[in-house]
Amino acid sequence: MTSSRRRPSGKVLDGHRDRIKASIARVGRVEVTGHPDYEWIGTGFLAGPNALITNRHVAREFARADGDSWVFEVGMSARLDFNEEYGALQPLEFAITGIVGIHELYDLAILKIAQTGGANQALPGPLAVAATQPGAVSDRQVYVIGYPAWDGRRNDPTYMRQIFSNIYDVKRLQPGLITSWTDGADKFIHDCPTLGGNSGSPVFDLETHEVVGLHFGGRYLTGNNAVPLWRLTDDELLRAGGVNFVVAG
Repeated sequence: MTSSRRRPSGKVLDGHRDRIKASIARVGRVEVTGHPDYEWIGTGFLAGPNALITNRHVAREFARADGDSWVFEVGMSARLDFNEEYGALQPLEFAITGIVGIHELYDLAILKIAQTGGANQALPGPLAVAATQPGAVSDRQVYVIGYPAWDGRRNDPTYMRQIFSNIYDVKRLQPGLITSWTDGADKFIHDCPTLGGNSGSPVFDLETHEVVGLHFGGRYLTGNNAVPLWRLTDDELLRAGGVNFVVAG
């Protein structure tokens, strides 16, 4: 978790309300059945017609290698719940039906998701993922959507209470900036206030509302790391997953 005095204000965000709501609807909590320790393990987002992206370290909690492919651990299953929000009464769950693959280099995995979920609801369309670098990257206004969990071992509990009001494990909008980027690097640094549970969160460009990064971890009061997805348009795994790359303009 990091802090910033420069992150987008509520007034600025309010001008993007409809686009942000559309982003929120396509991010869910990765939940598991049969895991010995957890009921949910991170965040995932719709990135293709029937594919979601999350972190490698999230997927490895329920997936194992089987030759050249990946399968669920015996006795385990997973799903994506889009309605784990504060005050929500009913889940909106879609089964995770398989593992397209887990990346060898990046903290990234692509999973298959069912087209129909609870109450016979249809899966929303995928988010737009930026296929090109979003202009000047450093100091760019962005936001993260995910599920911050209580993480007092690695963060100051007082500071956490100030930001999250002791409400955790539900969907949050977390605005900030890209604070550091070196051209050609395999990660960028952002200061959106994240916690454990945000693993697998998309990082959105506030100007275009395209996904520009995949959050995968950070260090308290130092910075958070994200994979710059626009650098992976030719990546074999992302192509196999049918990721919805779009060119701005």
